[in-house]
Amino acid sequence: MYHVNEGKMDALVARFRDHTDTLFKKHNMKSIGYWKPEDAPNSQNLLIYILEHPSRQEAEKNWAEFQAESEMQGPLVDPTSFSALK
Repeated sequence: MYHVNEGKMDALVARFRDHTDTLFKKHNMKSIGYWKPEDAPNSQNLLIYILEHPSRQEAEKNWAEFQAESEMQGPLVDPTSFSALK
């Protein structure tokens, strides 16, 4: 599940459609499906997706490599005011 900041759902969906899904494939992550809830408030800020990995060990490796490349364009979430990492 991916929780997105208010007003960023369209940007998130576009990013997954136009960029992220390609990166998933590149990092050996198979997209099974994507869903948005129909009812508010989750329809405004929640994207649900399922990925398939060859194994748990591969999933850990795939996610680490994916995150390093994916965040080159910047995250779609903002750190909280009390977050040690900004």
